[in-house]
Amino acid sequence: MTNELSIQTRNTTLAMPGNVSPWREAANEEIGASFGILLKFVKGDWLVGEEQEEVAPTTSFVVNLHEYWRGWIKWIDQQPAGHVIGRVVDRFRVPTREELGDLDQTRWEADGNGVKRDPWQRVVYLVMRDGDNVVTFTSTSDGGRKAVASLADRYDRLRHKHKAQMPVVALQSEAYQHRDYGKVLKPKFLVVGWDYWDEDAKNDPDGTLQQQHAAEMSDTIPF
Repeated sequence: MTNELSIQTRNTTLAMPGNVSPWREAANEEIGASFGILLKFVKGDWLVGEEQEEVAPTTSFVVNLHEYWRGWIKWIDQQPAGHVIGRVVDRFRVPTREELGDLDQTRWEADGNGVKRDPWQRVVYLVMRDGDNVVTFTSTSDGGRKAVASLADRYDRLRHKHKAQMPVVALQSEAYQHRDYGKVLKPKFLVVGWDYWDEDAKNDPDGTLQQQHAAEMSDTIPF
């Protein structure tokens, strides 16, 4: 399985004018939008890329909360076979499990222990960068999704103090006690600063902020 992931999305709302060009929409529909190199949290370790290289503990990342995606991923033969996802900034409505179909449990695939598994899992994707290296954190675990949501909550509460900037985070972990599995590690994004996502935002923070406000305030029309 490669960590170069192509995404086929189905959004329940119309794309906002000026947010995504019609050419990008067409390309995304036909060939998929690439999330590039994936960053994962596996049993307490932060691993990146196909080689699953461990991220140095001193590494920090600028996070792009406007590229926070969430929704569902479908698995067939232990491979990603489809997505229903959208961006939070576009106010994407995550469908209920019942809306996705595949409800006949007798047709679900079994895992190595013979247990039938739902082919659909909740998933999040969050784009970030270390210098010029752009990666995408992805997780289907409850702990991973909540870690991203907690970061989004902090961003929402503090972003007005940091004009057109995004959080800079250190990759950490924390533990909780599970009733069945004992001590379980989960990812944690520690905010250690704020920075501009790119040179455009740095050179024109007012324009970037205006675009962000337009995206957040635009009304969407459900199909």
